[in-house]
Amino acid sequence: MERNFCMPAQFELLSGSRGEQAFAFRRIAAAEAAQVLALQARVRRFMPDPTQLAGITEAELMESIREDLCLGAFVQDRFAAFSLLVTNRDCPERNLGQKLGHPAGDCVTFDIVFVDPDFRGYGMQTRMLQMREEAAVALGARLGFVTVSPENEYSLRNVRGRGFEVLRRARMYGGLDRYILVKRFAPEPD
Repeated sequence: MERNFCMPAQFELLSGSRGEQAFAFRRIAAAEAAQVLALQARVRRFMPDPTQLAGITEAELMESIREDLCLGAFVQDRFAAFSLLVTNRDCPERNLGQKLGHPAGDCVTFDIVFVDPDFRGYGMQTRMLQMREEAAVALGARLGFVTVSPENEYSLRNVRGRGFEVLRRARMYGGLDRYILVKRFAPEPD
């Protein structure tokens, strides 16, 4: 069943260490899956330690295009960034909060974000995190979970800057060291 998110395309001018750049943000379509995977591979090639990005498989991506919020950023026709919010659905393999014992409907997972090296320095990761937070609240999620490599100082700073707090450290994704962080969007029900 395909979920219908009310997320029309948005156009924004982002400023950062590289100046100003106009970006179009919109949901990703199934026909763009190969572009997402190609961008992921490109980003990994430029990383000093590619294990800092756990990655998404083609099967996970196709599932998420149907069920979750897959958000892309574009400069004209060029794919600049991708981010994924696993929605508050019953899916213990991908809903991190559910895996940690919380009701599926209460939790979303900020699964992945990657930015083309040519478009870093505009605050893209933080802006896409903010957009996914807005979607999580609209979906009625009380908690948001994210994992970050302890060595990925940039991502850790960004998620902490948006109010996520370290819950624990764990081995995940085939033994990779990760922090699990959580953010509360709504109080515990009585």
